[in-house]
Amino acid sequence: TKGNIRPNTLYRGSSLTDKDFNRTELMDEYVQEHGIKCVLDLSDSEKRAKSAEGIPKHTKEMIESGQLIPLGIGVDFQDENTKQALGQGFIKMTEMEGPYLVQCSYGKDRTGLIIALIEALCGATYEEIIDDYMLSYDWLHKINMDPSSYQYTVFKQRIDDELTDALGIPNEELPNADLAKASYDYFIDCGMTNEQVDKFIDMLTK
Repeated sequence: TKGNIRPNTLYRGSSLTDKDFNRTELMDEYVQEHGIKCVLDLSDSEKRAKSAEGIPKHTKEMIESGQLIPLGIGVDFQDENTKQALGQGFIKMTEMEGPYLVQCSYGKDRTGLIIALIEALCGATYEEIIDDYMLSYDWLHKINMDPSSYQYTVFKQRIDDELTDALGIPNEELPNADLAKASYDYFIDCGMTNEQVDKFIDMLTK
């Protein structure tokens, strides 16, 4: 709910299909509990998602019905293939009913940046984005969440660097930058039209 995002609309999490993380049952329960109807899967290719074995029946049904959008992207968010895949994924999301889930493997790095960009697009401040991103490291690693601590500083640097890489804004300028405009421009660079980006914002905020 950062920025203008409606409650109970956008979620993030770990893989629904990768049993190596021992979370598929938990994530399936999470999806059902929150009534999630569309999943943007950053880590799986279509082939990998459809061939996943030993996953819960509900997850399997979502994959078979097309409710899971598999992108199979890496972590270079300036790579043209990655941006085009993201653009197509975002466009498909606008054509589907929410609530929406964004996931990768652990749900913190690729997912963390994509959620940060979506939050920025929907009016979130830099401070809101950082607070939300850092929750993953609190819950997963139980780090010292004091902003002056070494642990916090190290993990916060990740999202700063990722935002800089994606948006082209130097680290030191991020707190005062127009992140909404920069994210909007990034979505356009991913191959979306202005109308499609506006529709994407509306589906999360109105």
